[in-house]
Amino acid sequence: RLKAIVEAKKLLNDEQFGFRAKHSCVHQAHRLTEHILAGFNRYRHMGPTGAVFLDIAKAFDRVWHAG
Repeated sequence: RLKAIVEAKKLLNDEQFGFRAKHSCVHQAHRLTEHILAGFNRYRHMGPTGAVFLDIAKAFDRVWHAG
């Protein structure tokens, strides 16, 4: 029921990709790539561009339990 309410009231913006229909990980990767390429093209004359990539594949492998 919450999902229907959230979607009806448009409480999540389009950049929220987790657990949403038609918002897969591939779509988010494509969006990020387009954003990076636009930055490269816009600021090409300003110098080098850097990037930081975080590997969080195992970030959620363990569950924290309160003592």
